[in-house]
Amino acid sequence: MAVKKSKKKIGIVYSAPKSKFKYFHKFLKKTGIRSDFSTESIGNYALKALEFGRITAHEIEASKKFIKKIVKKKGKLYVRVYPYLPLTKKPGETRMGKGKGSRVSSWVSPIYAGKILFELKANKNLAMKVFAKVREKISLLTRTVRLVR
Repeated sequence: MAVKKSKKKIGIVYSAPKSKFKYFHKFLKKTGIRSDFSTESIGNYALKALEFGRITAHEIEASKKFIKKIVKKKGKLYVRVYPYLPLTKKPGETRMGKGKGSRVSSWVSPIYAGKILFELKANKNLAMKVFAKVREKISLLTRTVRLVR
C-alpha cells in the first residue's frame, strides 16, 4: 500500500520553523554597525543594510522572485537572511489585556546595520541594475557593495 503525501500549497515559502516556545520577545532596537556579518562571501556583489530594522518574509520572497526573474542563468543568487521571528497580532476590536494575541501576523528577520541581505554572482552591470530595483521592495536603507575575497 502506497503512502500518499499531502501537498498543501502555501502562499509563502517560509513557514513556521520548529521552536521551543510559542511566542518570542520583540527584537529591541540596536545601534551601531556590525561588521562581523561580512566576513564570508560567495558572490561578487551584495546588498548590504545600512540601518537597523525588520524585513518580512514577504519582502524577502518578493525580492528573491524579482532577482531570479531578471538574472535567470546569467548569475547565481544567495539569500543570507531567513525570517525566524514570529510577530503576533490581536484580532480587531478586541479589548486590552488577556494575553499577547494568538495570531501570528507575519514572520520577520531582525537586521543590523552592516548585514548582507543578498549576494549575487554576476557581472557588474547586471548586479547594479538588479539591486537598484530590489531596494524599492525592501523597507530598509540598503547599498550595493562589491565583495572582495
